[in-house]
Amino acid sequence: MHQFKVLFCLICLIPVSLMVYAETEFKIITLQHQFADNLLPIIPPMVGADGTATGMQNQLILRASPDRMREI
Repeated sequence: MHQFKVLFCLICLIPVSLMVYAETEFKIITLQHQFADNLLPIIPPMVGADGTATGMQNQLILRASPDRMREI
């Protein structure tokens, strides 16, 4: 019975989590003249609280709202 309650709670949360991701865009940006490590200190404020910014080598991996993504 406990497993059923946990599964039911997880299923109820799915639409909420999908709505959060539906409001954001995901992009991988290949950099030509910089490494991601050089830009990552300035990107997090630009993606906002609902976004994320990571990177490796010459690629930035971003998730942000469409408006913020245009700004970036």
